[in-house]
Amino acid sequence: MDEKQKQFMEFLEQKARETENFIIDFDSILTVLDNNLPMIPGRPEVQQVNPPPYKQDIRVTFGKLMPKEKKDKDEKKKEKKAKPPARKGKDDKPPKPILWADPPGKPLPTTLELIKQAEKDYNENIFPLHIR
Repeated sequence: MDEKQKQFMEFLEQKARETENFIIDFDSILTVLDNNLPMIPGRPEVQQVNPPPYKQDIRVTFGKLMPKEKKDKDEKKKEKKAKPPARKGKDDKPPKPILWADPPGKPLPTTLELIKQAEKDYNENIFPLHIR
């Protein structure tokens, strides 16, 4: 072994002797962390807004309890009464015919299709066999 290898081996032996009696003291580590780190908050307690038997009808809008809007009795009666549909007679005009859209045309070729067609055209014989 040359000089550098011997020095390196001595260095490794020295480090091994230093780490032989190395002991981790977890109690001291925990006390240091408890002093320096903030406390972990506890689990939040959730309170039900409307616990069972669910008798109350609660309306919540944007975090605030909103009371149900009260309607007048007259408005309720007006809502219930609906006008009957108008009767159609012989004198009525016929309904307008439905104008349908034109059927879709042939879709434009994709890039892949164009490239395949260009390759086919390029490889095609300049002098076809059917011309003589």
